[in-house]
Amino acid sequence: MNTVVRSKTTILLIESFTIGDYVTTTAVGQALREMFPTAHITLMVKPLGKEFFHDATWFDEIIFFELPWSRLGVRQLAPNLWFNMVRFGLGLRRKDFDYVVVTVRNVRHWLILNLAGHNNKVMPPKGAPVRHMDHALSAVRTLGYSGCGLPRIEIHEDNIEKTKLILAEYGLQPYNYILLHPGASHYLKRWQPIKFAELSHLLQRDGRKFAYMGHGLEDDKFILQVENIMQHKPIYIDLPLPLSIVAVSLSSAFVGMDSGFSHIAAALERPTIVLYGPSLVNHSAVVGRHVKLIDSHQNCSCNSRQNYQITKCALLKRPCKALTSISAEEVFLAWQVLIKYSNRECTS
Repeated sequence: MNTVVRSKTTILLIESFTIGDYVTTTAVGQALREMFPTAHITLMVKPLGKEFFHDATWFDEIIFFELPWSRLGVRQLAPNLWFNMVRFGLGLRRKDFDYVVVTVRNVRHWLILNLAGHNNKVMPPKGAPVRHMDHALSAVRTLGYSGCGLPRIEIHEDNIEKTKLILAEYGLQPYNYILLHPGASHYLKRWQPIKFAELSHLLQRDGRKFAYMGHGLEDDKFILQVENIMQHKPIYIDLPLPLSIVAVSLSSAFVGMDSGFSHIAAALERPTIVLYGPSLVNHSAVVGRHVKLIDSHQNCSCNSRQNYQITKCALLKRPCKALTSISAEEVFLAWQVLIKYSNRECTS
């Protein structure tokens, strides 16, 4: 009886389906490539991840599939989604990957791991660190990985030139503007328009160039509120994801919420200030060499740390003091200190 001998180790890495997790998945994928330089690595990600991973070179193949829990609310309970997942997972199982890796330890990821995995099934171990990046990397550490694990986001040269031309139309030059990103996955995690207007005033008074970045109707409405408070139109750029990533990489500093782009800015080693309110900073903390986290969760009686969607603030649809108590002056001062520290490190 003839046996088939594989020439390469085969690995399936299953992404956990948010933009912030794209950065974490990049770190895990690059760690796998470092450990298995000749392996055939397949990445499974939802279709929205296509743009983010388009220029990545650490994997050999990409599969697009939307797992049920990537949907919001009760829509993720639709029976057809779960039926499709079982069928798709068993199809992956027939590919007989040598390793199947997930970056989150919970029941849902245990299910897809066991559907798709036949041989070595790898997930974060019991007692893994709670911070998302460390939690995900603990999966590959069980395989012997000992590197630092900081992700490297790859950018195509053509996108750099395209973005530079667009920025020039707004009077923005590389590394000479601060990027403000008010976007967040939940309104409770978004700083108020008046706070951004106050920060804009402080930056203007200091003679700094800055621009807002966003995408979609919600961000458009938010920037309009900022504009009405400021009584003049700030620079607002709305670009496709690959070009937005370049815009972040070319900024002198980044100010954002607990959102995917804050993780991207940190991974690109931009001086990054992240404002945390109701979300759990111990879990979702942005990781990077030049990152300042401003966390004021103690200022709200709801103490909305992890399940912020069902707290008193969320149910009453009121702004959460955990975030609104952060002043523009505090953010401005944090930016000054962070820039000074980053510049000193670059010249030392």
